[in-house]
Formats: sequence, structure tokens, C-alpha cells
Amino acid sequence: MKSLEIEIYTCDEKSIAKVITGWISSLKSSRELFNQMKQIGINCCKLKSFSINSSNMNSDECYEYVMQTINNNFTQIKRLRISGNLYGKAKEEDDNHNMINETLRSHLLDKCKRLTHFTFTVKWYLNDSFFDNIGQHLPKLQYLSFENYDTSDEVLNELSKLTHLRAIKVGTDDRGFDNEQEYLGKHCPKFVDAYYKYFCTD
Repeated sequence: MKSLEIEIYTCDEKSIAKVITGWISSLKSSRELFNQMKQIGINCCKLKSFSINSSNMNSDECYEYVMQTINNNFTQIKRLRISGNLYGKAKEEDDNHNMINETLRSHLLDKCKRLTHFTFTVKWYLNDSFFDNIGQHLPKLQYLSFENYDTSDEVLNELSKLTHLRAIKVGTDDRGFDNEQEYLGKHCPKFVDAYYKYFCTD
């Protein structure tokens, strides 16, 4: 097996998930999900692509632990997608476009040195600190998809250190984006294009 995608819509005491290798387990908590992820990493050492989408992970700490679990057990992967929906919870906590916990950093994936494609979409805007030293932590990254209100100069500077970067996709409600293409085109030798997904704010 080289590719695996997991979709979780509910994860209460009655939820049953058949993950891989034929076993069936009750997902009584997010921690049980993380334990199953560890087993996937052990049993599928040739896995190259991994995707997890869960609306059940209801805190930023869950996503931090997902990254740590992947970092410790999926070091061989080249493509990673982490997605979910925490928009409502984030809005309750913060309404100024900094909607993700600062504990999330790219160094949480620093053992995944082969990673070339990374998509992180949980309906929160990424904090700038996520991108600190991303060129060191994910040196082979070619494609990056994330959500952000405004890509700051500091973030662009960190992205410019990704020497293999070819494209980024930014989910935003700001239609004033115009400098990513120019800046990264100048500083990343292989950069091709910046794509934008605009959210409706009416």
C-alpha cells in the first residue's frame, strides 16, 4: 500500500472504523485514532501518501498531536493532507484572523524530510509562526496549500528558502493578494505559480 485516505465524520463511543490490515476497533476518543495512526505507520512502511480529514478533532491540540504522530511514524511519506472544520470554534476564540494556536509549527513535521506536497486546511488561518524555518524542516517541499488572511513579508521570506517550491495555494477572504507570485518567482528558482481560493465574506 502506497496511499491511504481517512475520513472521519463522527467519533463517539459507538463509532467503528476499519482502518487497514483487517482489524476493526472502536474509536472511543481521538487518542485511539492516534494509536491507530501509529499502527498504520508501523504496518505500512512503504506508504507515500497520507490524508486525514476529521470534523471530530475539536481542538488545536488535536492537530498538533496529529502532526507529531505523523512525524514519528510516517517519515517516508511524500504527500500529506490534513483537513477538518474548526471554523466555528476558532471564531468564538478570536475574530481578528489569527485563528490557530501558536503551538503549531512546521518543525512538528521535521522528520518528514521527503515531503514534497503538504495541504493543511482546517478553516483556520495559519499563524505566521507556523512558517518559521520551514526551509530547514521541509527542505524538499514543492507544493504547499494553506489558509491565511494576509501573507506577511516574514512568511514570504521563510517560503523563499524552500528551494524546490513550485506552487502555493492560499485560501483567503482578502482579494488584495498580488505580491506572492512576484516575490517567490524572484527568490525560488523553480517557482511556477500562486493560486488563490477566495472565501465569501458577505
